[in-house]
Amino acid sequence: MKKYLIPGYIKSEVNNNLKLTNVYTFAEAEIEKEYIHEYENLIANGVDKINTELEKFLNDNEFLIDKETFVKTINEYYEDNNRYLKIIILPTEKCNFRCIYCYENHDIDGEAKINYDNINEFIENKLKMDTNIERVVLMWFGGEPLLKFQEIIEESAKVKNICVDNNREYIGSITTNGYLLNKHIFSELYNVGIRTYQITLDGEKHDKFRVLENGRGTYNIIKNNISNISDMDGDFQIIIRVNVDKKSGENIEFYKDLESSIGGDDRFFINIENIFDSDRAKEGIEFCEDQNIVELNKSQVKKHNLQLYKDVIYDGIEVCYASTRNCYTFRPNGMVVKCTVALNDNWNIIGENSGIKISIDEQRNNNAVNKYIKEECILCEKIKKCGKIRCIKRKMNNQLCNMKQREIIYGTNGHI
Repeated sequence: MKKYLIPGYIKSEVNNNLKLTNVYTFAEAEIEKEYIHEYENLIANGVDKINTELEKFLNDNEFLIDKETFVKTINEYYEDNNRYLKIIILPTEKCNFRCIYCYENHDIDGEAKINYDNINEFIENKLKMDTNIERVVLMWFGGEPLLKFQEIIEESAKVKNICVDNNREYIGSITTNGYLLNKHIFSELYNVGIRTYQITLDGEKHDKFRVLENGRGTYNIIKNNISNISDMDGDFQIIIRVNVDKKSGENIEFYKDLESSIGGDDRFFINIENIFDSDRAKEGIEFCEDQNIVELNKSQVKKHNLQLYKDVIYDGIEVCYASTRNCYTFRPNGMVVKCTVALNDNWNIIGENSGIKISIDEQRNNNAVNKYIKEECILCEKIKKCGKIRCIKRKMNNQLCNMKQREIIYGTNGHI
């Protein structure tokens, strides 16, 4: 591979010229028609030296870049991310919802209480042994975590105190369906340092997708909770996730409804995602991998005085929380795992929280970490959203990336 190359590009035509967008640096440039052939040659082959006018232009505009520097920048993400100790706790895997696309099994009998004393000792030991850790990120997940509200309050306060005692930063977050998140509950969570919330509202199809155990819709209660929270003071961030399928449409009325309560409030963000395929999904979902519906929804967000959520990225690369070494997920059955999506996959188990202390199999933990980017992936314009880069589940199950899948099915080279 040549020394200089053009990684992660997207191209489109504008006024007979070629418009380029770099998915790493977000730089944009426009190439006149006479240079397109030379540009396509650079895409295919790269170059060892910067000589021509076009090469200098692309290099100055962060398109034609040094391969070693680029790969090093991405790989350094994983080392930088080890400064964060991420503790994910599922206080319960039970849920008051029965969402038709959910990948989890909520019909669980005899669920045990998590051993929080062991977790607290584990956190303290990690902070004492690893001086490179700068902050503890405590994330609550489920099931529906607010079914164990009191446990969340008590444990969050304890972890917050551990961070104070060890001179580390503390960050608290929760992923909840929002049904139980009234003003009182929110205030209690806020007071123990939980400042980031993810709540799902699936647009105009919400009451078909996300229902209670008895089949009743949930939209109005969640929307009222969000509206009430928006009236409260405080420095917090609420990410409203909107899941879409092929028939979701633009959700115009939905965004009008949101605008009436949170429009212009910079503490609220909209994150739009395709519903991904799940073995447990029920009928009524039409999965889609293309971004058309997502883009239509994004345009409506902007039209209705709402702001889009930008994923936390490092030089344009999105990386899953579970793909780093210092991430541990604690289940109520005593298992310690990496990924919250592949809960029951054998490769996902890295330890046990039982008895008098937590035991971690460091070899299994290291095997699960997505450390480095392959050279063969560098040129792909889909790498920013690549499952192989972001997702340890895809890595450990050896699933093909989307572009390689397309190449096999359609015989394309993967480029747009």
